[in-house]
Amino acid sequence: MMQYLRRTSSASQVFLTTHSTNFLDTTAMSNVYLISKTSSTGIQVLDAETAEDRLPEELGLRLSSLFLYDRLVFVEGRTDAGIIQEWASTLGINFNQANVGFVQIGGARNFAYYAAERTLSFLAKRKVKTWFLLDRDEAEIQKLVKGYANTTQVRFLERREIENYLLSPQALVRFIQYKLSLDGSKAQRPDEATVQAAIIKCANDLKETSLSKRAAKRACVPVYPALRNLTESQQELSVPERIRGEIDRMIAELTKTRQAVDGIVAEQTALLNEQWQKAYASIVPGDLLLDAVCKEFGVRFKKDRDGDV
Repeated sequence: MMQYLRRTSSASQVFLTTHSTNFLDTTAMSNVYLISKTSSTGIQVLDAETAEDRLPEELGLRLSSLFLYDRLVFVEGRTDAGIIQEWASTLGINFNQANVGFVQIGGARNFAYYAAERTLSFLAKRKVKTWFLLDRDEAEIQKLVKGYANTTQVRFLERREIENYLLSPQALVRFIQYKLSLDGSKAQRPDEATVQAAIIKCANDLKETSLSKRAAKRACVPVYPALRNLTESQQELSVPERIRGEIDRMIAELTKTRQAVDGIVAEQTALLNEQWQKAYASIVPGDLLLDAVCKEFGVRFKKDRDGDV
């Protein structure tokens, strides 16, 4: 790929975005830019010295993560780390004393990026044990667990996402009262039975949302071109014919899935109904359910700031 890019860039300018760190080892650093986003998008040209400081920072791999911790837990987002740390504190567990650090990967879609063989090998050589903790709704569970069995430990939440573990009437009563006090409201504090009834009502209101997410995940699977069909096979066809043939194959695959939508929805509806009474609080997206329950009492739950309150 690098050889191709060098040849092409001699006659035209090429912009390539990638999460692969392999390019850092095979290209001139003057051609590498780091694009990051906080309040706004920033672009920074990297040299070798800058790369050593900025790239680990951008990845969330601080020097303390690489050299001072004995164990690293990779979680999907800031709220996941905050909630786990708050639970640990409540139980009298000090992660710092146990040399446990957290790395936020920004969602399960970035799992393969952070679980790259070179990253895990680098950590293993420094005897840093690693765990990946992912939401249950994100994945081909058995495939990931088996595929990374020899390099790291992949664990999935028993409930849909970490916010589903916060659906405790007792805890919600205290949270709602806390939120009301911040607003100066004199509204009466709800009791646990009232909050439990609100959880059931709001979960039922969100049942169709849960069905949509489950069915869409199985029906809306990306379809990609098989590049081998364009380059290594069907050489008797012209290039336009090969491309049109590959597009036709993708259309046929999407058409087949489109025709199967009713069956997929029916299947997921049956599974949802079978599980609903016992597991509704684990099935509905936890952050949506928490916010819906809070709105019943005139307050809001914001995932990015309230998870570890």
